[in-house]
Amino acid sequence: MPPLAATVSDAAAANFATAARPLLDVRDLSIAFPGARAPVVRGVSLAVGRGEMVGLVGESGSGKTLTALSVVRLLPPGVRLTGRVWLDDASGGEGADLLILREKEMRRVRGRRIGFVFQEPMSALDPMYSIGFQIAEAVRAHRRISRREAREEAVRLLDRVALADARRRFDDYPHQLSGGQSQRVGI
Repeated sequence: MPPLAATVSDAAAANFATAARPLLDVRDLSIAFPGARAPVVRGVSLAVGRGEMVGLVGESGSGKTLTALSVVRLLPPGVRLTGRVWLDDASGGEGADLLILREKEMRRVRGRRIGFVFQEPMSALDPMYSIGFQIAEAVRAHRRISRREAREEAVRLLDRVALADARRRFDDYPHQLSGGQSQRVGI
């Protein structure tokens, strides 16, 4: 009988290698504001595997939110980021260092491959628009679909996060939701 390794297909070996790599690998991330003498966040490293949840824990003001916003590059212009934020390609292709992507490329990654759920959902939702409209617009920003298809996708997503009576709630405004419901809309 041949050794076990000889019986493993190339596809299975590639799947194993992909599973062993972290989906997100942050190395030595530092964040500096314009004119600051020293970085406000220094040397953060973390890895997130596929299907894994990682929590950032620290005192208020320690840089948890800045770190998360840096990963998805949602900081104001002029903030300097150093280090590496590697997002692996889930399909087995080449990944990318998010810190060196052009903004146009980063917009394609944000929302499709990586996102950010704000801690306070009411600050992330626009009170002037219904929750369904906001979700549908986000879907349309990343996919070429009609308004009707985007509406159906928004309802499906609201169902997926267990928002009761999602089709009816599509037209609700953020102030009509509880904190937990707002958090689910943000997700």
